[in-house]
Amino acid sequence: MKKVIHPCDVPEWNDKKYPMFCKIEFTDGKLSISGVIGPKSNGNAFGGCGQINMEFDHKNKADNDTRYSEPIKASALNFADGWNRKIWFEFLDIWKHWHLNDMNSACEHQEALGWEYETHRGRWTEYKGRNIKDIEETIEILQTSESGYIYQDGKYGYKFTLAEDFKTLLYWNETAGHLCPECGYSIGSAWLKREVPQEVIEFLFNLPETDKTPAWV
Repeated sequence: MKKVIHPCDVPEWNDKKYPMFCKIEFTDGKLSISGVIGPKSNGNAFGGCGQINMEFDHKNKADNDTRYSEPIKASALNFADGWNRKIWFEFLDIWKHWHLNDMNSACEHQEALGWEYETHRGRWTEYKGRNIKDIEETIEILQTSESGYIYQDGKYGYKFTLAEDFKTLLYWNETAGHLCPECGYSIGSAWLKREVPQEVIEFLFNLPETDKTPAWV
């Protein structure tokens, strides 16, 4: 399924408002939403394109993209026929939480907590990368250290410590995602798919069809 919508006209850098178009696709259980503001016939645009939902102020302020200090508020938009602030906010919420529903780095528990991979990574993980002799020597250094339980290995550049059993060698892994407190999933360790609820699909495909023909979207 595929449809193109024209939710509103959006103010841009030159104080003019340009039509925003969005393409919604739902194929084989995968939802994709993208948009463009003021598309030109030459393939360019007066505004942004792609995941432009990040430019706008959301109903839930926690969903606002932190890269935008002054997101575009709903009050600044000229809504097209059949659209209003309530529908707009629901559309943004769906776009934020269900776009590319088969490529989620967080489990549903982590998402509910507002976790994102970039802000929830870096943890101690078991080290198995070198030969047994080197590992045993590092464990011995930590077990006999008088300065604490952190050892910075100058040769390999790793920071080591010991697990609670005082025998298992751990290293600080910057890329390892934090573990979910409910299911133990490490955020960012896989692409997780969540089925899009039927009511979400019905909402999207019951939105008004575009009342204008975009140069592209």
